[in-house]
Amino acid sequence: MFALCQRIQKRHLVMLIVMLKINKVFTCPV
Repeated sequence: MFALCQRIQKRHLVMLIVMLKINKVFTCPV
């Protein structure tokens, strides 16, 4: 159960980072 929770947290963190990167791309296009 704890491993599953960790996996979900990892996935959520990755999604957060991806969203931040997308925001960066939208706000400061290269």
